[in-house]
Amino acid sequence: MEKIKALCKERGVSLQEVGRSCGFGEKSIYAWGEKPPAAIERVKRVADYFGVTVDELLADTST
Repeated sequence: MEKIKALCKERGVSLQEVGRSCGFGEKSIYAWGEKPPAAIERVKRVADYFGVTVDELLADTST
């Protein structure tokens, strides 16, 4: 979730905008912070939106 937030900030878009552009409900991505998405296709759509791989999107950058 932190990577998605960082990409949003870097690109000047909101989580809601990413969700809408990927065909999700506006609050869908927010829920990922509490519970990971059930379908990897959704993660792939977000990665595609930002032009990164799923691995890059899910990479732990906290260390």
